[in-house]
Amino acid sequence: MGALFYEPDQSPESSDEMINLDTLATQTEEFLQGDSEEVIPQLLSLNGSSAGARPKALIGVDTERKDISYGANVLSDSYEPWIVKFPNSVDGKDAGAIEYIYALMAL
Repeated sequence: MGALFYEPDQSPESSDEMINLDTLATQTEEFLQGDSEEVIPQLLSLNGSSAGARPKALIGVDTERKDISYGANVLSDSYEPWIVKFPNSVDGKDAGAIEYIYALMAL
């Protein structure tokens, strides 16, 4: 899996559970600061085969941007595959902007 394109796993096992990214981001930050362990199983299940310096989630976002699902190996036509990267413990405030610029440069 590269950082610029993402296609979900096409294996037959699938679910379409909904997720709250704000809650997951808060719990991820708490975990990185040593304050929470409850997010570990969820992050591991959302991470798929991706690796790297930042915690990330492989999700599906509906075309109306109202629902976010995870755990679906095959997304319906009304969902787009997304990668959500959460900051790590050493990221500066501009880490997201820098990643965005790199993505634009690669297009």
